[in-house]
Amino acid sequence: MPGQQAREMLGAMRRLPSGMWLLAAGTFVNRFATFLVPFLTMFMTRRGFSAGEAGLAVTLYGAGAFGCTLIAGPAADRFGRNRIMAVSLLAEACMVFCMGFAGESLVAICVLATLAGFAGQGAQPAMHAMVADLVPEEDRVPAMLLQRFAINTGWAFGPAVAGFVADSHSYQWLFTADACTSLLFAGLSWFFLPHGNSQRAGETAWKPALRSLAGSPDMIRLLAATVCAAFLFRQVSTAMNLHLLSGGYTEKHCGMVQSLNGLLVILLEIPLAAMTSRWLPRRAVAAGFFLIGAGVAVNAAGPGLMAAVASMVVLTFGEMLSLPRHSAWVQQLSPADMRGRYAGMASFAWSGGATFGGWSGLMLFAWNPNSLWAVCGLLGVASVWLLGRGSGRVRGAE
Repeated sequence: MPGQQAREMLGAMRRLPSGMWLLAAGTFVNRFATFLVPFLTMFMTRRGFSAGEAGLAVTLYGAGAFGCTLIAGPAADRFGRNRIMAVSLLAEACMVFCMGFAGESLVAICVLATLAGFAGQGAQPAMHAMVADLVPEEDRVPAMLLQRFAINTGWAFGPAVAGFVADSHSYQWLFTADACTSLLFAGLSWFFLPHGNSQRAGETAWKPALRSLAGSPDMIRLLAATVCAAFLFRQVSTAMNLHLLSGGYTEKHCGMVQSLNGLLVILLEIPLAAMTSRWLPRRAVAAGFFLIGAGVAVNAAGPGLMAAVASMVVLTFGEMLSLPRHSAWVQQLSPADMRGRYAGMASFAWSGGATFGGWSGLMLFAWNPNSLWAVCGLLGVASVWLLGRGSGRVRGAE
């Protein structure tokens, strides 16, 4: 790792404000026990539901998140970041806790999944907008690296522990732990995180934000590539787990492979960010999205543990290259008074890709797994094409 670039990156992280560190701490606690999405598919198939029925629940979770993005961004701009985060996390905790009591009712699982997706998504635009409120533009990539370090530290250990708990105890334990950490983060958000920027009623409508978007071709291309990337990421927590189970492996193995993602990010993301700190956002995001597609496509090698590990390693390098720059790029493209709505647009694109990816991905997997892996590879190429057509220039990027 180049010494000068590393020192600059670490220096930027050290000067981040205390509110940013508090946000990262709450994120770590919450992400350690985020179990619903990575284990929902296995939870259902272990209870005798088909891959199609599990895909329906995952799709409805995504549909709930997709619907929430229409109001979450304007709400974050109108009522303040911390309040929207707290209300969202509280509602999500209630839905996830109830999931453990859904039994074998497909209707109950689908309703709860939809509501959990809707509630959980509400916090995302507010969190991204809060980062932009707290941190000056030149330090936003280091801020997102800190936030992702917190996310992935929790992700590195949470799924591995959860896999053993699900295998030896019950899924109710997982959903209860998930709900408790959401409640803890909700309390921290309401009482300790800053309110953030907010506007008066009538200043947070979608119409002016959409007019602004129409004049930003780079943002439009970024949103289209985000849909592709979200489709790919949905397979990581759904089809890839079922692929491994089809090879005779268990939830323990699935949890360990999922945790490898977080462990690699903890160890390598900051050094990799320092090595590529001179890259423009377009280059980093395009290269990362391509590697994510290529990583998921590696599963065409078969449902083996080594193939799953190789897949996770490749796609994780793509994630480390792209996602810190992606979030910072969205905020750099955002007018200061529209940060919540621009973050909502990015969440809208992500939720849309994930919603479609949850259903169509599992349908393709049930028909022919290799067809799914081929589509994923092509989507990685499509992302490069989309982003390669833009300038990649942002305010302050040159």
